[in-house]
Amino acid sequence: MSVKKICLVLVMLALLVSLVGCSKKSGGKEIVIGASLLTQQDDFYITLAQGLKDAAAKSQDPKIKVLIRNADFKLTRQLGDIDDFMQQGIDLLILSPTSPSAICPTLEEVDGQHIPIISVDIKTTSPLVKTHIMSDDLGAGKVCGQFVADQLKGKGSVAIVTHPIYSSGINRAIGFREVLQGYPDIKILGELNAESSREKSISVMDDLMMAHPEVNYVMGINDVMTLGAMASIEGAGKTDQIKAVMICGGQKEAFDRFKAGDPCLKGAALLYPYQIGVKAIESAVAILKDQEVPKEILIPVKLLTHENADQLTTEWYGK
Repeated sequence: MSVKKICLVLVMLALLVSLVGCSKKSGGKEIVIGASLLTQQDDFYITLAQGLKDAAAKSQDPKIKVLIRNADFKLTRQLGDIDDFMQQGIDLLILSPTSPSAICPTLEEVDGQHIPIISVDIKTTSPLVKTHIMSDDLGAGKVCGQFVADQLKGKGSVAIVTHPIYSSGINRAIGFREVLQGYPDIKILGELNAESSREKSISVMDDLMMAHPEVNYVMGINDVMTLGAMASIEGAGKTDQIKAVMICGGQKEAFDRFKAGDPCLKGAALLYPYQIGVKAIESAVAILKDQEVPKEILIPVKLLTHENADQLTTEWYGK
């Protein structure tokens, strides 16, 4: 066989392999995605999961099956779920890690099986993640900070109720603090670790009001902790003195309070977890087609107040 014919055969073989590869990553077979989420007991993650399901159901090229597991804040449970996913031969992993660093050895195993990884809401410390998709948490904190500064007219005392082990909560508190640095007459009394618990939020807010009766505002980095802090304020009969602003992930109770003109809850940075789920599926498809995706994707937030509560509630639930 001449050199020319050999080269032609090699080129044809290369094209055949390329076509087979493209077929596998498009309509040739159903793509299976495993999603290990931090919890399914919170409206934020319930809505994020719905975004994953809806986007997967709409996809035709490729067709997508998404398997969703609830880690329930437990690392061991998440590790077991990821192991199950690998045994099932998933094509891509989506996760919100229960422990951003302790998850890393398992992600090395996932990557070793040539399974791409996407993180949502909470960052890992692993460099193996193809893209991280999250709310603009820093921006959300800034929205709340500016709202409080405007409400207090640049003077007062505030506290932050947080859970400072996840990147999302840390960045929200950072954004809040950054804005208030420009208002020297607003004093931040401290960051109260409520461990994402409504009951714990009541307790730490009770303690704060006893130690700092001068407090004017509290900012909660999610719905649950803000509502807990508000329960403490309401129990103490101090809703006239102490107001609340929250970073709102979509708790129905929070929306209802805004629409009712709650005297304590004055404003919020509204997150859009449904869009995080949709964007995660879109990014998964791009990755499986060998397309470039940004290392980080931010989903914008909006200021929610009594005045626009009806409009944004409709928008949020309408997806």
